[in-house]
Amino acid sequence: MANIGYIQLTRLCNQKCRFCSNPEREETITLEDARRHIGELAALGYQGVILTGGEPTLHEELAEIVKYAQGSGIESRIITNGQRTSDAKYLRSLAAAGMRIMHVSLHSARDDVQTFLTENPDSLKNIRVNLAGTAYELAPGGGDVAGPAGAEDGALARFDGATGKLLK
Repeated sequence: MANIGYIQLTRLCNQKCRFCSNPEREETITLEDARRHIGELAALGYQGVILTGGEPTLHEELAEIVKYAQGSGIESRIITNGQRTSDAKYLRSLAAAGMRIMHVSLHSARDDVQTFLTENPDSLKNIRVNLAGTAYELAPGGGDVAGPAGAEDGALARFDGATGKLLK
């Protein structure tokens, strides 16, 4: 069993989820604190770290934190709402830093329900873009990522990891 730690990078968020148990407030750790926590995890023999929030992509130095973790022998992953990572350039910067695993919070394959829950009318659209980009940026050369195909049928779409193209 993998030994994985958690670091809450920020309490800021770019959605207003109705069910959130981690309310937003102005609290973000420094790069130095993140490095210290990663060093502590490495010294304890942890293999990975989950970078959380709020929304961890709102931490201005996330790519640097990922890079530092990778250099310390700690595989990093994030739990994200997928809004910021729908920007291909931003996602590419995280992949270049060494991030290979990303957990995207999807609450419904129906646009009206996702919008109601997150209070963000672009949430599901951004997640769809995000999943296609993730397949291409984080799994180059193969593999696929499953995500919502459409609000009507709730089926899953599959994206080719080599091209980022929709398969189903």
